[in-house]
Amino acid sequence: MRGLETPTSLSERIDLSILTKTERAVAIDVARGFTLQEIATRRFISPLTLRNKLTEIYAKVGVSGVNPRTRLAVKIWQRALNDLGLTMELNEDMGV
Repeated sequence: MRGLETPTSLSERIDLSILTKTERAVAIDVARGFTLQEIATRRFISPLTLRNKLTEIYAKVGVSGVNPRTRLAVKIWQRALNDLGLTMELNEDMGV
């Protein structure tokens, strides 16, 4: 696999408790697949404020690199599955 982190390492690294209530809500909206415009509308914030908030979230949870929103979503889903005792194998076909 092209240097991707394993599901275990992804789920171990994310800790949503370090996020504020608003940041957690935004991160979960990202994981649920909402667009930036949809999230901004749902959270009653401007798209610019949302972009700034996402930058703060990425820094707090250690997301960087290409396509950080996708990486954040994968980390959140991996954590949720891990908490349920399940795993999701990442493969090259997923493009993540």
